[in-house]
Amino acid sequence: MNRLTLTAAGLASVAMAGAAAADIVAFDINGSYNADAVSFVSNIIDGDGAEIVSYGFSVDLTVYWNEGSSYENWASEARLGVGMFSVSGSPGYMWTGGVSSAHGASTPGGSYTISGITGGGAIGGYYASSSFGFVAYSTWNDGTGNSAGHFSGNGWVNLAPVPAPGALALLGLAGLAGRRRRR
Repeated sequence: MNRLTLTAAGLASVAMAGAAAADIVAFDINGSYNADAVSFVSNIIDGDGAEIVSYGFSVDLTVYWNEGSSYENWASEARLGVGMFSVSGSPGYMWTGGVSSAHGASTPGGSYTISGITGGGAIGGYYASSSFGFVAYSTWNDGTGNSAGHFSGNGWVNLAPVPAPGALALLGLAGLAGRRRRR
């Protein structure tokens, strides 16, 4: 019985160690964002139930002062986030936040670009049971119906895969074998 216990426990620990390796998923963040609507600015991937542990990004942000608007869009109103998407397409946010300080274009029809904005951090506790990716929107609507600005750059998400069912079964078998041995 001792041999069975050691074999099952060894297989389970090897299987669990292999399943625990994190995956870094890269995203291309490139697209315009709008006011009062979520704009998809990255490739969207299937999460396969993995835990989303952390995220990061490095982007350039351009904000517009659209013709016909009394005020410019400000960089501080731009939001970038990691969103999860259901079949209906409505996102559930895991993280969303401002990426820059208050800057804007100086004249109607102009734009203002901020380069090299970086950020990131831990998320934890979210499982990508559906598709997810980076999203953007603006907190202010300039009333023109045009884009508030544009993000370009890249991002990443660190995924911790859920253990495979076979690994969990081996772990359970090791526990049963160990319990039987104690009797």
